[in-house]
Amino acid sequence: MKMQQQRQKQQHQKQQQQHQQHQKQQHQQNQKQQQQQQHQKQQQQHQKLQQQQHRKQQQHRRQQDQHQKQQQQQQQQQQQQQQQQQIIL
Repeated sequence: MKMQQQRQKQQHQKQQQQHQQHQKQQHQQNQKQQQQQQHQKQQQQHQKLQQQQHRKQQQHRRQQDQHQKQQQQQQQQQQQQQQQQQIIL
């Protein structure tokens, strides 16, 4: 009986120790998570900046697109004129 009781006590102590270790780990993990969150915030801010820059680029692209469209239209008109001339000839 005594042996068994001692064993149980030992096991109980081990469990407590494990529990304490677990708490420590959780605390460390919490700190890690906080750091990660801060890191994410920084990344998000960075992304926002990039998005703003990207928007500017898109606007710029849109202007370029319009410009290209105008050029294409001019080319088409020129081609049509050429075709008409050929028909006359």
